[in-house]
Amino acid sequence: MSPLLNPRLWIIGLGIVILPLDSSVNVAFPFIAQAFDLPASALRLVVVTYILSAMTLLLIAGRMGDIWGYRRIFRLGLAISVAALLLNAAAPSYEFLLAARIGQGIGVALTLSCAPALVIGLFPDADRGKAIGAYAMIFAGSMAVGPIIGGWVIETWDWRAVFWYRAPLAAAALIGSVFIAERPAGKSRRFDVAGAILLGSAMALIFTSLNSIAASGATAAIAGAAGAGTFVYFIRHQLKSEAPLIDLGYFASWRFSGLTVSNVLLNLAAFSVMMVVPFYLGRAAGMDGGTIGYVLAAYAGGVAITAWTAGQLLGAPGGEDDVAPRLMRLSALMIGGGLWLVSQLGSGNSLWAVAGCIGIVGAGLGLYQATFLYMVTGTLPPEDRGVAGSLAEMTRTMGNVSAATLMFEVFRTRRAADGFDAGFASTYTLAAGIAFVVLAVMLLAPIFHRRK
Repeated sequence: MSPLLNPRLWIIGLGIVILPLDSSVNVAFPFIAQAFDLPASALRLVVVTYILSAMTLLLIAGRMGDIWGYRRIFRLGLAISVAALLLNAAAPSYEFLLAARIGQGIGVALTLSCAPALVIGLFPDADRGKAIGAYAMIFAGSMAVGPIIGGWVIETWDWRAVFWYRAPLAAAALIGSVFIAERPAGKSRRFDVAGAILLGSAMALIFTSLNSIAASGATAAIAGAAGAGTFVYFIRHQLKSEAPLIDLGYFASWRFSGLTVSNVLLNLAAFSVMMVVPFYLGRAAGMDGGTIGYVLAAYAGGVAITAWTAGQLLGAPGGEDDVAPRLMRLSALMIGGGLWLVSQLGSGNSLWAVAGCIGIVGAGLGLYQATFLYMVTGTLPPEDRGVAGSLAEMTRTMGNVSAATLMFEVFRTRRAADGFDAGFASTYTLAAGIAFVVLAVMLLAPIFHRRK
């Protein structure tokens, strides 16, 4: 039976879509600025507070699920999300809104960290690839329709609707989750509190550093150095801990480490589409916000289609040993090729050409994300699948955050020096180069060709 026919998968799906549907909030930025009499630049904090709280807690929340049960942590995240979304919608001030966004990030981290493990647990291990493909398709499909839904609810009600319309979805998943079997608690119920504090602090400082590059080089350098130092101390603590958040021995495998780094780099390269292409569409093609949203949906649509396709292929016999490495190489080729095509776009290209180029990038990313999640959940033992799913999401988010800062900074700098067209082309030539370097390593390094 196809995983898509399992109603419990859709219950979990209702819970996870609250994250990708947050793309609705981007559409509401002008209205939020007007409501609180803010400059457009201040709206950056609406994104920063949310992503910072979520990324800081992801791996920690995954370990909580491994110890105390995935359904329990998933349901806790949903309950927090319902409350946070309603508080966002009712925010009487900008400061209140930011505080509620932090709560929303905490809820999402708890929910998303355990969702992959719950989905995999619904099916026999032979269907793990198909289950992961279905999960990734639901996630990406929701990201594609987020801006469209956002525009509709704002037009029908107001900007507050981009928050409250998701609360019933999370509540329905919370109620329906009673039908999902709970995994027995892990053998060890000890939780590394010190490790969690160190990891959370390191991630917060590193994210702050990346986010401060454009505004203050000194702040970025100080936060980056502090984050790196804290992360080194976290590693030392984990090596000595009797109950670490994650067994660092996995990273002794060049294959596992290589997969993790490639997940960051390919997401960094691909997500640049969502950061810079909107400027091209608004300037060169002269589109309004609604049309831009529809064109950008081709990116997430490509992710959704190929993620499901990858799941079907990975579910075949020999998926991990034979199909997975081939899909990874194909995905890097598609991402790099699509980004190179984006770099060649000029002012005279049609909407279909733009959508086609970014759709290729999204399709390559969909293949990679499903394959990476399949391989990392297969590498770590079943009792660590909360950490495995969290690691996949955390490294994906790190790539997206890096694209939002580093790649956008490349575009801003080159545009100021050489003009819009040269800056746009340079940005995507660099992004394509990153993907092609990853492809070259995949082709040459034996660690990507064998299981061990």
